[in-house]
Amino acid sequence: MIEILATRRGNVERTEKLDDYALPGIGEYWIVNRFDRLIEIYLLRPGDYALRHTASTGTIHPEQFPMVSIDLPSLWEV
Repeated sequence: MIEILATRRGNVERTEKLDDYALPGIGEYWIVNRFDRLIEIYLLRPGDYALRHTASTGTIHPEQFPMVSIDLPSLWEV
């Protein structure tokens, strides 16, 4: 699941939505902060999400789709 923040704070995405996505067992949750050009990657662990990685530069690979690569500098140019 990928959420793109509509506001800089992203309070709902880091609280309520984490619970909403954990319940059906969504294994990976990304929060894209276009304001600060930052991506937070959360992985579902037994019962809860844990922040795995925060990135703003370089290339990232979703754990659920390891053959996919996302070049962050190119993403921020859009």
